[in-house]
Amino acid sequence: MVMGIVSAVGKLSQGVNAIVERATLMLAVTLTGVVSLGVISRYLFNSPLSWEQEASILLFMWVAFLGASIAFYMKSHVRITFVVEAFPDKFRVWITLIGHAALLLFFGIMLGKGMEVV
Repeated sequence: MVMGIVSAVGKLSQGVNAIVERATLMLAVTLTGVVSLGVISRYLFNSPLSWEQEASILLFMWVAFLGASIAFYMKSHVRITFVVEAFPDKFRVWITLIGHAALLLFFGIMLGKGMEVV
């Protein structure tokens, strides 16, 4: 029963991550388009868009946070592996868990601060 729950949570996590990856890609493409449109309107037509900068900032923030969650899921976030490798195998699991907890705390703080700004 427990393995069934773990399997279901794993499949749900994969599904959510796939949606987040697609959403992040769409947001990044939109960000590129908004910035390009802003550059074109500013330098080609000499008439800057009033909303381009704020939209770019918000899109960039979403891309950064969602990208961080994707990196965390794929275990490709920044790590200092030589510290973990210096410990025996039985401690590596605990060090990895502490590192993940610290990252989640950091992401949570950043999300909270980001919500205050927006």
